[in-house]
Amino acid sequence: MAPELQPDFSIRPAVMCDLTAIRALHADALRHLSCDYYDERQIDAALRGIGTIDPALISAGTYFVAADGDGLIGSGGWSPAGQLLGCGQPNGNDIGAGSTAAAIRAVFVCPQHAGKGIARAIMAHAEWRAREAGYRVFELMSTLNAMTFYVRLGYRPVEAANLTTPDGPTLPAIKMFKGEACAA
Repeated sequence: MAPELQPDFSIRPAVMCDLTAIRALHADALRHLSCDYYDERQIDAALRGIGTIDPALISAGTYFVAADGDGLIGSGGWSPAGQLLGCGQPNGNDIGAGSTAAAIRAVFVCPQHAGKGIARAIMAHAEWRAREAGYRVFELMSTLNAMTFYVRLGYRPVEAANLTTPDGPTLPAIKMFKGEACAA
């Protein structure tokens, strides 16, 4: 059964013509919502070197956008675990090679809409779709600013990580799991 949506926005599969708007939303979110955790140099390096969205997720139909009457206000998706974060570039940020979990990928909300349940709805939608594909365990790589949000959704931090950028600083992050297989 599909998760219930808030009445003031809808969630739909992303399409390639959304890519520019998705990237702008992600950059805006990183710059405004994580500035207490990362400096400008780290954020710029992450946007350039890691990226935030892998277009292959859009092609696979596993990336979704939240939209209201004014445009895109959030996004996020999933993939089989073991795929790289970001734009699919070989940057060493593999979050679970060989895992049987679904990886939650690139969840972002427009800063003006933060705290309105949009990220929660996107997460519920992505998990629901991954469950339909047979996954019952989920993993993600959280930025420091989003960790408490994911904990509230039942994710458990399991290890600290540093996301590498090809031309600059690392980005501290937290690898997190949710599901039966992660109970220790």
